Amino acid sequence: AHGHRNVLRKLLTQPQQSKGDVLSLEEILAEGVESDTSSQGSSNEGQVKLCKTRMKALQEAMYYSAEHGYVDITMELRVLGIPWKLHVWIESLRATFYQSRYSVVQNLLREFVTIKEE
Repeated sequence: AHGHRNVLRKLLTQPQQSKGDVLSLEEILAEGVESDTSSQGSSNEGQVKLCKTRMKALQEAMYYSAEHGYVDITMELRVLGIPWKLHVWIESLRATFYQSRYSVVQNLLREFVTIKEE
């Protein structure tokens, strides 16, 4: 989807393939956490539930969009709940600075604390 927002949206609207009724321990535990957090009120309105395969694909898309300076797509993926990797965040910061998009630079600086260790 290199820089094509419409392609990215089309891919995200595709239904996820289920692998059957078998759940892993991680998925069972995650369901319990999700039900607890949903009862407290959702602060992640833009985020969607993603399977591991789709999450990895979107992380890769986020990486390539940052590498090639497509900051809008990178930020859109971030809103969907894809976590920052340090390299992706730095590349996004660099690109927005060179593009003189200072409001986006400020948003990125605010999100620095959300970067997970790799």
